[in-house]
Amino acid sequence: LTELDPGARGRVARISEVAEHDAPHLLATLSAHMLYPGAEVEVLEAGGHRLDAGTGPFAIDGLVARAVWVTDQAD
Repeated sequence: LTELDPGARGRVARISEVAEHDAPHLLATLSAHMLYPGAEVEVLEAGGHRLDAGTGPFAIDGLVARAVWVTDQAD
Protein backbone atom coordinates (compact mmCIF):
# COMPACT_ATOMS: atom_id res chain seq x y z
CA LEU A 1 0.00 0.00 0.00
CA THR A 2 2.79 2.40 0.85
CA GLU A 3 4.31 2.06 -2.64
CA LEU A 4 1.25 3.12 -4.65
CA ASP A 5 1.08 6.66 -6.02
CA PRO A 6 -1.82 9.01 -5.32
CA GLY A 7 -4.72 8.20 -7.63
CA ALA A 8 -3.71 4.54 -7.88
CA ARG A 9 -6.39 1.95 -7.34
CA GLY A 10 -5.76 -1.54 -6.14
CA ARG A 11 -7.16 -4.58 -4.43
CA VAL A 12 -6.08 -5.67 -0.97
CA ALA A 13 -4.12 -8.86 -1.55
CA ARG A 14 -3.35 -9.70 2.07
CA ILE A 15 -2.75 -8.40 5.55
CA SER A 16 0.65 -8.94 7.15
CA GLU A 17 0.76 -12.09 9.26
CA VAL A 18 2.44 -10.07 12.02
CA ALA A 19 -0.62 -7.83 12.12
CA GLU A 20 -2.94 -10.81 12.22
CA HIS A 21 -1.18 -12.37 15.21
CA ASP A 22 0.43 -9.54 17.16
CA ALA A 23 -1.73 -6.46 16.70
CA PRO A 24 -5.45 -7.01 17.23
CA HIS A 25 -5.96 -3.23 17.48
CA LEU A 26 -4.54 -2.94 13.96
CA LEU A 27 -7.03 -5.50 12.68
CA ALA A 28 -9.84 -3.53 14.34
CA THR A 29 -8.70 -0.41 12.48
CA LEU A 30 -8.62 -2.28 9.19
CA SER A 31 -12.06 -3.74 9.80
CA ALA A 32 -13.54 -0.35 10.69
CA HIS A 33 -12.41 0.97 7.30
CA MET A 34 -13.42 -2.17 5.36
CA LEU A 35 -9.78 -2.96 4.47
CA TYR A 36 -9.76 -6.73 4.06
CA PRO A 37 -8.45 -9.09 1.38
CA GLY A 38 -10.36 -8.52 -1.84
CA ALA A 39 -11.44 -4.96 -1.00
CA GLU A 40 -10.80 -2.28 -3.60
CA VAL A 41 -8.96 0.81 -2.43
CA GLU A 42 -7.85 4.12 -3.91
CA VAL A 43 -4.76 5.92 -2.63
CA LEU A 44 -5.50 9.59 -2.04
CA GLU A 45 -2.15 10.61 -0.54
CA ALA A 46 1.42 9.43 -1.11
CA GLY A 47 2.58 6.71 1.22
CA GLY A 48 -0.87 5.13 1.46
CA HIS A 49 -1.85 7.08 4.55
CA ARG A 50 -5.03 8.61 3.12
CA LEU A 51 -7.37 6.22 1.33
CA ASP A 52 -10.86 5.56 0.11
CA ALA A 53 -12.16 1.98 0.23
CA GLY A 54 -15.65 2.86 -0.92
CA THR A 55 -16.85 4.29 2.37
CA GLY A 56 -15.32 7.76 1.97
CA PRO A 57 -11.85 9.17 2.60
CA PHE A 58 -10.00 8.22 5.78
CA ALA A 59 -6.46 8.36 7.15
CA ILE A 60 -4.36 5.56 8.61
CA ASP A 61 -0.93 5.65 10.22
CA GLY A 62 2.25 4.24 8.70
CA LEU A 63 2.15 1.04 10.76
CA VAL A 64 -1.27 0.19 9.37
CA ALA A 65 -0.32 1.18 5.81
CA ARG A 66 2.74 -1.09 5.89
CA ALA A 67 0.63 -4.05 7.04
CA VAL A 68 -1.70 -3.89 4.02
CA TRP A 69 -0.41 -5.45 0.81
CA VAL A 70 -2.18 -4.24 -2.30
CA THR A 71 -2.02 -5.35 -5.93
CA ASP A 72 -2.06 -2.35 -8.25
CA GLN A 73 -4.98 -2.75 -10.64
CA ALA A 74 -2.67 -1.75 -13.49
CA ASP A 75 -0.76 -5.04 -12.92
